[in-house]
Amino acid sequence: MQFCKLMRLTALLFLIGGGPAVGGDLLDLVVPVYQVRDASMKEALEELREWGLLVGFEELSTESDRRISITLYGASIRSILDALTSGQRGYRWQRYQSRLSPGSDLVIVNIMPVHALEDGQSVMNLKVREFKWSNIRPSIDLLRLHELVPELRSLYREVAAAGSAGSRIFGVGKSPLGDFAISAVFRNLTLREILNEVSLRTGTSWTYERTSSPWPHRWRTF
Repeated sequence: MQFCKLMRLTALLFLIGGGPAVGGDLLDLVVPVYQVRDASMKEALEELREWGLLVGFEELSTESDRRISITLYGASIRSILDALTSGQRGYRWQRYQSRLSPGSDLVIVNIMPVHALEDGQSVMNLKVREFKWSNIRPSIDLLRLHELVPELRSLYREVAAAGSAGSRIFGVGKSPLGDFAISAVFRNLTLREILNEVSLRTGTSWTYERTSSPWPHRWRTF
């Protein structure tokens, strides 16, 4: 365990120093050993997050049937992401470039179902016209996202009117850096983009999954 921590610290010092081993890009950071056994995609990503990677993860509804076993030596984070999403696992990944800070070097990666971006019915593609988010606290606010985002609030009311007023969204987890008291105004961004922008500013990764509840959306921090 101490050896792994030392190797992670060494790699991160290369990154901070802009050493040639990683070229200053977190996705090029070399992980000495990456290994997961019979893991879900979320568990595999949690292991990768130990190296400082921020993740926005949209879970497949059939995730429970998909397990991953993989061992890689001296692979970059980019290569690990390629390996995790290769084959028939049903996922794709992409680096998100901040819409609010285009020149930023901050990195968050979205792992999502292969056709997620083209899915016009996905709530993650919902375009939010204007959303003022005050005193952002991800581990608390994801619990009540349907109360905060106007477009989600309208959808939730429709479900409640159909007799499921007792449904609610569960948000579990805490940012590794703690919650930050920041505020922001988002205009003409999708829900996915908004969550990414918040992650870049709070150091919090997030997950989204569909459920069998009348209100079928659940967001969590992790």
